[in-house]
Amino acid sequence: METNGLKDDTWLDYIGSPITPKGRLIERFRRKDYGNLDVEITVDDPGAYTKPWTVTVKWQVALDTEPMQFVCDNEKDQKHMVGK
Repeated sequence: METNGLKDDTWLDYIGSPITPKGRLIERFRRKDYGNLDVEITVDDPGAYTKPWTVTVKWQVALDTEPMQFVCDNEKDQKHMVGK
């Protein structure tokens, strides 16, 4: 999955890593085995970084449950997020 067209003044994470409207995120989801998912995220943003970089996030899937939706439209406004 590829994400681009990001808004100005947006962060990648809760510690404030920047991303600009020039940036794009490429996410690759791999089911490593039953109950485990690896998400490889590549950040390519010439407006904020000198070269693209990649991080892999390991998720454990909660079996026999509904997946939770993660809303990232405006992570600065926690009060509008479901469950907050």
